[in-house]
Amino acid sequence: MNKGYNADELAQMITLPKHLAEHPWLTQGRGLVSWFVKEIYNGYVGWYEGDPAFLNVTSLFERSKHIVDGFGGIDQTLLKVSEAIEKGKDQWASELATYVLKVDPLNREAKLLKAHALRVAGQRMPAADGRHWYLTTALELEGKIKIDPNKFAVTSPQQLAALPVDNLLEILATKVDPVKAEGVNKTLAISISDIGKNYILHVRNDVLAVTKDTIPQKSESDMSLSLDLETYKSLVNGSQKVVDVVKTGKANFEGNINDLEMFIAIFDPLFVYEKEHWPSSQR
Repeated sequence: MNKGYNADELAQMITLPKHLAEHPWLTQGRGLVSWFVKEIYNGYVGWYEGDPAFLNVTSLFERSKHIVDGFGGIDQTLLKVSEAIEKGKDQWASELATYVLKVDPLNREAKLLKAHALRVAGQRMPAADGRHWYLTTALELEGKIKIDPNKFAVTSPQQLAALPVDNLLEILATKVDPVKAEGVNKTLAISISDIGKNYILHVRNDVLAVTKDTIPQKSESDMSLSLDLETYKSLVNGSQKVVDVVKTGKANFEGNINDLEMFIAIFDPLFVYEKEHWPSSQR
């Protein structure tokens, strides 16, 4: 790094010394040296590698169009992909096929060529994590499996019940919708009565600030909500609405109920609860 080499160059240059590379306990089973070299580089230097040509790079879609056009169009680019596979340059073949798919996402030939290249490269991959990515993506491109991204966001009621309130509030801070929060300067005091926890949630400047273990004076908060932990988590997972728990007496509220609804609406849902996504044992 001190000599000016960038992350890609260092990832190709740096290897473990023989006594480490051949040590039976140090096989690259969970990652490659080149991956960690890049992580170390980014940790010390950051993502910018010193060449202003890559300071504000062209979008991947636009870059793909330029590359495909430069090869003479999709058909010619796919010929180059096939040639790369024949020459054993499977990594480059998969990258080049990716550019075609960015331009033409439904191109069947590009999918199959990329799948072939990834499968060959994956079978040679010593790191289990990388191998799984290569082979799983190959199956997906071939239409043999379908991966639903929504399922990765699913959290069951059992998992939610195990999460500490502090963790839930930390997550909540990442869910602020900046458009809905624009110009909002409101505080909500929350008391979780059965566990003796108190918090102040302050939305201002499009962010959420959380103060823990604080019992505010009435003048310090615009609204206050007191409820038990089970009811609080039912609000978080969307199974109950704030207005309903207040009207039914499950929560004590002071302030303007319309302000409370507006405050809650600022946040994106924390969890997705669609029962068809749950394992059968949790339905």
